Amino acid sequence: MRLLGLFLSGFFLLSMAHVAWAASAKYVGVAKCASSGCHGSAKLGNQKASWEESKHAEATSGLSGKKGKQYAAALGIDDPAESDLCMSCHSTAWGVEESRLALTFDPEEGVQCEGCHGAGSDYIDPHKKENADFAAVMAKGMRDLRTEKQREELCGGCHRQSDKYDKLKKSEHPKPSAAPLKELEDKMEEKKHWKEKASK
Repeated sequence: MRLLGLFLSGFFLLSMAHVAWAASAKYVGVAKCASSGCHGSAKLGNQKASWEESKHAEATSGLSGKKGKQYAAALGIDDPAESDLCMSCHSTAWGVEESRLALTFDPEEGVQCEGCHGAGSDYIDPHKKENADFAAVMAKGMRDLRTEKQREELCGGCHRQSDKYDKLKKSEHPKPSAAPLKELEDKMEEKKHWKEKASK
């Protein structure tokens, strides 16, 4: 019983540490994540190149395009780049305190690495190490997205039918898909860059 109590206490402290790190970590931006020696490297799959060709990379800039302006006008939104409804899905780190944005972070770069993986200032160095301890990296604030359930919870808010879409119906904004997440992932432009972990 005592061992169980110690285990649960340790798990609770680890969880609290993750929350504290996640709340204070800074967003460092694509430039930090995708340098030539990291996720911009052909050896590691060059995730930067596939991201640059995706709609995620254009998510913020697209709001100022013709369609973005049409959708906003239909919704009575003067500037989509200042709208919570638009920017909560079309940007990274929207609404966080400016003190949490590193000088290397560019808010115009759309849905970036950290939009999915979490603010990276604390985990970026530990996760670069060869044979890095994934649990330790997560404790520094990196979001675990190795199972379909975890990705569903994160991605579904924007990419699946939800209450948010009810507010967009007055415009011609594309309707989020009702297809299983795996079907969406199979079609996405970014190359799969994770190893699947069995859902619990």
